[in-house]
Amino acid sequence: MKRKFIVVIVAVLVIFFSVIFILFNDNDVDKETNDIGNYGDWYGLLGHTNLLIFPEKIDDDAINVEYYYYNEVTILSESCCVFLKCEYNSEDYEKEVERLGKIDNIKYCENIYDYESYVSMLGNEENEYALLCENKTIVYLFTRNYKDIENIDKVVNQKYLNKNSESGTKEESFSIYQFDNHNNYKYWPESYNY
Repeated sequence: MKRKFIVVIVAVLVIFFSVIFILFNDNDVDKETNDIGNYGDWYGLLGHTNLLIFPEKIDDDAINVEYYYYNEVTILSESCCVFLKCEYNSEDYEKEVERLGKIDNIKYCENIYDYESYVSMLGNEENEYALLCENKTIVYLFTRNYKDIENIDKVVNQKYLNKNSESGTKEESFSIYQFDNHNNYKYWPESYNY
């Protein structure tokens, strides 16, 4: 009898807190778009990043541009993805590679991914990097728990997401963003500071 009572109390508490979370959760951060016109509209991104890898704006001369933004909060996790793919002319490509190389504490890597890359964050949950692909194309990518995003493989080619398992090297997790306070993250919503 006592055990049944405890199970009922626990179930009621779980339901109560779930309802409270749903009612008071700032769901204005949930967003999904591939509209290039929304590029840079990242307020509410629940990632420990300032997205320094990404250009401030998409170059007017870039061609074959692809963009995707996803940010979702659930009771169990936050899932995010910012993806940009741009093909540049020779001059703009060189300028962009130079900009990437000047980001403080950025790591240039040849063997983490299948392409040469500039990596600003490498971890189990969160990753941020730019891949230098063929045809003067750069793929910029930030992910947090991307495997929880239902249709990620339909939007972002898997070859850009996978680490190079054949390289034989094991990289340590790191981030150029070492903030103690969520207020230092440019896009983090105030309602989620904890």
